[in-house]
Amino acid sequence: MYLLADGGSPDSMLQVKPNGYPQLMHFVQLKQVSLETLCILNDIMNFFPMWDKKIDDDIIWPDFKLRCLKYTPFIQYDKQKFKNILKEKIKEYA
Repeated sequence: MYLLADGGSPDSMLQVKPNGYPQLMHFVQLKQVSLETLCILNDIMNFFPMWDKKIDDDIIWPDFKLRCLKYTPFIQYDKQKFKNILKEKIKEYA
C-alpha cells in the first residue's frame, strides 16, 4: 500500500480526527501499514507529541504509543536515506 497514492497528503495521514485517531494509526491497526513503517516515520517526523495533545483516548493510544516507543530502538535503518526517500515521495504526490 502506498500511503500517498490515494491522493492523501502527509497532513491528512497525520491529522487527528475529532474524537478519533489519525488515518495512519488506523492503517497500522488494520495491518495495511507495518508497525515498523510507523515507527520509522515517527522517528523522522516526530509526530507523536502532536498526537499526544490531540488524541483524547486514554486506553488505546497510550498502549499503542508505548508499544511503538519500545519497538523503535530495535529497528535498524539508514535515517538519512529514509529522510531523502520520504522527501522525494512527498514531492511526487504534492
